[in-house]
Amino acid sequence: MLKRLLTLTALFVALSAVLPAAHALAAGSHLRYAIDSNPSFADLERTARRQGIVVLQAWRLDELRALKAANPNVKVLVYKNLSFAAQGGVGPGGLSSSGVSYREAEENPQWFLKNTAGERFASGGYSWLWAMDVGSPAFQDRWADNVVSEVRNNGWDGVFLDDTNPTMKYHYDVSRVAKYPSDRAYTAATTSALAHIGPRVRNAGKLAVPNNAAWVEYYDVGVDWLQYVDGVMDEMFLKWSQRSGEGYRDEAQWNTQLNEIKAAERQGKMFLGVTQSGNDDHGAALYGYATTLLATQGNAHFAMHGDYTNENWFEDYDLDIGSPAASESRDANGVHRRPFTRGMVLVNPTSSTQTASLPGEYTGPEVGRVTRVTLAAHRGVVLEKVGAEPEPPKPPAPVPPVAGSLLATVNDAGDVALSWPLAGPAGSVRYKVSRGARPLGEVGRRGFVDWSSTSGVHTYRVAALDSARRTVRISRVRVAVSPVSASLSARRGYGTVRGFFSSPSLSRWQSLSVQRRDGPRDDWARASVRKPPTRTSHFRVDLGESADVRMVVSSRDTTRRTLTSPAVPLGVR
Repeated sequence: MLKRLLTLTALFVALSAVLPAAHALAAGSHLRYAIDSNPSFADLERTARRQGIVVLQAWRLDELRALKAANPNVKVLVYKNLSFAAQGGVGPGGLSSSGVSYREAEENPQWFLKNTAGERFASGGYSWLWAMDVGSPAFQDRWADNVVSEVRNNGWDGVFLDDTNPTMKYHYDVSRVAKYPSDRAYTAATTSALAHIGPRVRNAGKLAVPNNAAWVEYYDVGVDWLQYVDGVMDEMFLKWSQRSGEGYRDEAQWNTQLNEIKAAERQGKMFLGVTQSGNDDHGAALYGYATTLLATQGNAHFAMHGDYTNENWFEDYDLDIGSPAASESRDANGVHRRPFTRGMVLVNPTSSTQTASLPGEYTGPEVGRVTRVTLAAHRGVVLEKVGAEPEPPKPPAPVPPVAGSLLATVNDAGDVALSWPLAGPAGSVRYKVSRGARPLGEVGRRGFVDWSSTSGVHTYRVAALDSARRTVRISRVRVAVSPVSASLSARRGYGTVRGFFSSPSLSRWQSLSVQRRDGPRDDWARASVRKPPTRTSHFRVDLGESADVRMVVSSRDTTRRTLTSPAVPLGVR
């Protein structure tokens, strides 16, 4: 919701999936971001045909059901704020625009983020939005519990996590945030929330799509976050002002945002781009739309919004330019182009007017039949090739190669998250997952987390099944899992134990502590304070005469797993 430039009702607002072929973002590749408390829908059936993604407030259940009835393939996401609780932001049925409501936060005051004066604080631009401690594991648990239950019970396709921010600077003075007084600290807190909440939502068979409107400024952070979710929105895509002619990104930032689409596509994740301008700004809409076409492989969704109440549509969106015929390229004068089988897309991200030649005769709204196009600064154009024959119906998708169609990410706890970027051949309804010869499970979604992985090199296999349970595709990937270990040493009489912890990194482990027992039949009990994870830690422990001791490391992942060192009897040096 970063720098959202619109007026919303104060108490109620602020509040893939079978993907189409990548040809002129046709029905199924556009976005309707309808998060006003009472958005306008002149024709729900038309919206369902045009849009691939629709985002609604939690209480818009009638629209949710109508959209799904008109087009079961449209993905409808429920809006939930991740980092703020909306005071009064509750709609009909008590449904909240926040993952944790203000009432719940009041019952758990430790979840409010405090400033350096020890006071709660609200967003500078939205006085009803109160900052929450997004890095708190207890807050993350409640957020995930609430949202997963609501998404399942009400039939949403997933959740849109607004205010997934790498910085507080657009809401509050970063230096005055007591717990996270830097962008680095706040980014780490938000990362821990995504690492916990994203898998919870995805394991429920639902989509998790955050809004990272500062991605262009924190590019590497945004790319890193993709591993936890199904896609990301950039709400300030190419232009941040809702006034026509104002707020365009410079050419360097335009290139960064073009790379955002490519980064999401490489990971098989959705990209949602929202260009801000007046609702009738055809030039801004076409600039954003054409830029999206330069990079899309079928997972990109675009909208130009002047507000989040109304839907706009432009004639260019209906052009049939076919499928991509090549990758995007840059002319010497800075114009970028991409040929399609029935058309051409051109974008001028520079600050001056440029001219581009065409390899033949093309046509489009407002340009007639042309062989050259002159583009003002920050403008794009989508053109159909004159005389191009309609594309024949596409044959069934071939079986993808064994390598490269299955993606794997190993987190610091040694868990392996698998995802496969496309929904599979026509008729695929279920997926069987195995590690080596061991079956791990069967799912109806395009992702799976192996919580039981061990150190070593493993081969994962995903078999796509049709409705008759016949295998229609098999994909494999080899994954190296680094060892994660904990060990401890102790010396009798000194009251000091030293723990050693090995992990690829420490970011997803929550704490270390020492336990003791006085005899083999006794229960283990905690005997030291909990400490943040480090490679080597010293603990003061009352060792007694004959105790055994061990170190316990707690993780931040969704299972709250623990890693336990071998027990050490006193006297071992």
